[in-house]
Amino acid sequence: MLQLFRNYSPFTVLILIIAGFLMKLQALSSGVAPVPLPDHIIFGQLLAVLNHIFHGSAFGYTLFAVVLLHIQAIYLNYITVKHKLFHRNTYLPAFSYLVLTSIYPPFNYFSEPLLINFFTIAALDLMLTLSQTSQPRKQIFNAGFLLCIPAMIQFPAVGFILLLFLALLFLRTFNLGEWTVGGLGYLTPIYFFVAFLFLFDQLPAIYRLPHFGFAFPKELNYP
Repeated sequence: MLQLFRNYSPFTVLILIIAGFLMKLQALSSGVAPVPLPDHIIFGQLLAVLNHIFHGSAFGYTLFAVVLLHIQAIYLNYITVKHKLFHRNTYLPAFSYLVLTSIYPPFNYFSEPLLINFFTIAALDLMLTLSQTSQPRKQIFNAGFLLCIPAMIQFPAVGFILLLFLALLFLRTFNLGEWTVGGLGYLTPIYFFVAFLFLFDQLPAIYRLPHFGFAFPKELNYP
């Protein structure tokens, strides 16, 4: 079966889509409607918009998720071709992506991890161009911007900023300005989000976002 995806032709895309839907058939037959968590503001607002389209339909959300997965798979395959990651152009990366996402159930349904993948793949596309340009600051800023959005959707994704730093470390010679631009790009979505809350008089919602810090004791007890 893998031989079918070694070809790089439009006909192979059709086979990929059919195979993908067959792999996701179980998910489609037992669809799950997403439920927003109280502190996940962005995902909750997105669901509020999508509910006007799907009206809470579990099948509708799952079908939408499967379509998004196919788009991600084809986009990831495009990245491998664009940056010549393999010696031969095939649709095996797209097929492999669909197979691997079948292992982790949240990828088969409309969920935060599914959305996070979009921004991560787009950031990967930008980071792979860093070694091919002498003026990479635009790509670095955009990559930082894209990697911040997953953290705003689901806080544990804050660690994805390490991907940008690793890309700068291995694909670029050290330049403090470039690292600073990456940090500014990462902070920009947060700035826009806070400005949006301020304009609509929703600043108290910030306290619902995940946060961390240090707690010091109020007094020291001597033995």
